[in-house]
Amino acid sequence: MYEESKAFVVRRPRHEVKPSVPCRVWLERVSREPVVSCDAELVDLSRNGLQIHAADRFDNDEPVVIHIQQDSTGIDLALSSRVRWQRSGEISAVAVGCVFDQPLGYEEMGELFLSGILSS
Repeated sequence: MYEESKAFVVRRPRHEVKPSVPCRVWLERVSREPVVSCDAELVDLSRNGLQIHAADRFDNDEPVVIHIQQDSTGIDLALSSRVRWQRSGEISAVAVGCVFDQPLGYEEMGELFLSGILSS
């Protein structure tokens, strides 16, 4: 019989972003005074977090607010988050993983799917 390890963490399904569907994404670095904004590109998203590409580097555990906006559908999300990890890749941007302070609601997830921002 399989016994679940206490260290085992279930990873929620990540949903890819449809690059053909435009939306504006940016981060606010709320630990800075004044607050600094940074444009980003959404890569994937789950109920508990997301991955973006950004030009800036961040501190691990840095608090940020991630904004996802799409004018044509009225989507306007502001998600309080913390930077979990980051890495430089082959692209000029830095890949950044963030965890939400509160899981994203099913209604918000549904809106992202219905708008075409997320693929199934």
